[in-house]
Amino acid sequence: MDNGIKSIYEKLKECNFAVSTDTRQIIQSSLFFALPGPRFDGNDFASQALAAGASYCVVTDPDLIQDERMLLVNDSLLTLQQLAAYHRHLMRAKVVAITGSNGKTTTKELLYSIMSRVRPTVATLGNLNNHIGLPLTLLRISEETEFAIVEMGANHMGEIAGLCTIASPDIGLITSIGKAHLEGFGNFESVILAKKELFDYLDDHNAYSFYNLEQATLRQLYSQSAKHIPLGTEFPIGRYRVVVSEFHDKIILELISLEGVIVRINSKLYGLHNVENIINAARSCTLSWSQCEPNCRRNQ
Repeated sequence: MDNGIKSIYEKLKECNFAVSTDTRQIIQSSLFFALPGPRFDGNDFASQALAAGASYCVVTDPDLIQDERMLLVNDSLLTLQQLAAYHRHLMRAKVVAITGSNGKTTTKELLYSIMSRVRPTVATLGNLNNHIGLPLTLLRISEETEFAIVEMGANHMGEIAGLCTIASPDIGLITSIGKAHLEGFGNFESVILAKKELFDYLDDHNAYSFYNLEQATLRQLYSQSAKHIPLGTEFPIGRYRVVVSEFHDKIILELISLEGVIVRINSKLYGLHNVENIINAARSCTLSWSQCEPNCRRNQ
């Protein structure tokens, strides 16, 4: 990491890692990024951000640096992404990445609701899953955080690969690959290749991939490997096998252990697709916990 990024990172630490990108929602004492947009130039709002309470502004306009609180860079978006990647590697948190044509936000929320009960966990807020939202999620990781659950969205080839470069996920899950969102991809085969970029990254880095084998396309991508984890009602969750005990009303699952102990999951969700989402989240938790360091209260 070059000295320029490290210097700005020190300013970010002064701001207690608070980041703002919108002058309408300035966080007090934050680091404001003057990001470019299709119809605006973030540099035009930098002075307004300082007046509203930001401590520093990352800008690309040399005319602004008469104020020492203006931090000049060549590319404000790239700087945000590089800071997030640098910060991610300084922290001990395991990063769990989720993508898919459908179900990724629901699965992310389910996973967060489970893991945050027992481990310090951060997750993507709402569906802020793009090249701006993902870095903002990573910058919320603290020294106490054990897990970061990041949602990855894409409209074009190469975007998931780029997000993986920033987040460096330890574990990944593709919820589904469907034909509903072909805009930007051109055809279904390109959608498959784009989503598969997450698995390609994980394979290249000897990390774990979850394959939802209830999905025909994901079954085709699956191959036997110690790092490829199958998901579905026919596969156990840890020491438990899964039984769907009620479906037509709200989904109720029963996890039955090898000893016959039954754990009942009463969800507030409907629909067969949410059976998959619940199983994806529960199974992801078991592997995520098992990959923790020994001092991470593994038996909880």
